[in-house]
Amino acid sequence: MKFTLKIAIWTGVCAALLFAGLWVTRLAPPPLNWNDSYENDDDMPLGSSIFFYGLSSLPGQKLQTLNMPLSLALEASDRWSDVPQPATLILIGLNWRGMDEYDIEQLIAFASKGNSVILSSNYLAESLLDSLDLLDHENDDGYGYGTIEYLEFPALGKSFRIADELNQTKNSSYYGGELQRNHFRHCPPGTDTLALADGYLASIVRLPIGKGHFTIGYYPELFSNLLCRNQNRQFALHILQQSHQQGQALVWDEYYKPKNRHNRAELSYILSQPPLKYAYYIILILLFLQVFVNLKRRQRAIPIAQPVENSTLGYAKTISQLYYKRADHANLAAKLAKQFHFFVRSSLRVLSSPSSPEFQQEIVMVTGLEPAEVKKLIRTLNNMSSRDEIAEQDLIELNHLLDNFYKKTK
Repeated sequence: MKFTLKIAIWTGVCAALLFAGLWVTRLAPPPLNWNDSYENDDDMPLGSSIFFYGLSSLPGQKLQTLNMPLSLALEASDRWSDVPQPATLILIGLNWRGMDEYDIEQLIAFASKGNSVILSSNYLAESLLDSLDLLDHENDDGYGYGTIEYLEFPALGKSFRIADELNQTKNSSYYGGELQRNHFRHCPPGTDTLALADGYLASIVRLPIGKGHFTIGYYPELFSNLLCRNQNRQFALHILQQSHQQGQALVWDEYYKPKNRHNRAELSYILSQPPLKYAYYIILILLFLQVFVNLKRRQRAIPIAQPVENSTLGYAKTISQLYYKRADHANLAAKLAKQFHFFVRSSLRVLSSPSSPEFQQEIVMVTGLEPAEVKKLIRTLNNMSSRDEIAEQDLIELNHLLDNFYKKTK
């Protein structure tokens, strides 16, 4: 009982602390989310709602959102029947866990048919680079290795200090205060360089693919809400203008985003929401306590064992009750006399005849009782034994005399 009470108290304390934390979290202002999502409806710093809204506001421009894998979308012509061809497909901040080699093949085939592709990510799959005959900055013997200071846009004639803008906005904590100098160390002939890292390393390029173009590069932060404010949006629009052809529809990818529900872990959404996260932890703690309490050994109640009844004593009481109800006092007195004579012979070793004068003297010598007391007992016994009827009170007096004798001689 005490163990169960302790478990109940600790369970209540844990539940109270968790609910208190949930309440404090609910009252506190939500922290600013710096996770990169690049989703078209995300208003956080690294979302892309500002850039997407700018695309949807272009006059006479049709914009469609893609929410399926490329292997399905580019093959299912009925799904694309509402999108005029040719089109410009925009993929910003890709989550490469959801894209396989077949998707990459479909993407390149889509561009070669007279369409345009704009792809920007801080990591580019090696299979895609191989298909485009590009080499990234990895394993380049240290050439160009380090942190970036600015991006130069030759066609625009301007440069943008991207690292300073990011770090100043986020109190010098974005990427730990450093932004890596990502670039291509080899590009195929006919490649147009749209942006140079620190003025000499190609970071965003446009390649001719069949009848279309493929714009690929690093620094998807250019399309984020953080860098699309005010005049800084001109750099993202410049990339769009250099890649998008007149008459092409705009298709915005939402499937391959870092936070896409199709490519995230099952518990990521629950743990990302404070109320659901606390509820999940409460359930886990209560389940643990339930298992812990049930580990205690359980057994059925042990019945109380009744003491063994003395059947001999019960039999004697029953017989005595029968004699008493019959009111045969003379018979009882005779049996008490026989019991007395048996006790004297067996226990006191008095072998004289009860009718002889030596009988009384030997009892006095053996027991040490007063002669008058012994004489009274023997006279009462002899008197009772010779009578046919005895009153109840006389039988009770005889029983008292015998009880007193037995107590003194034992």
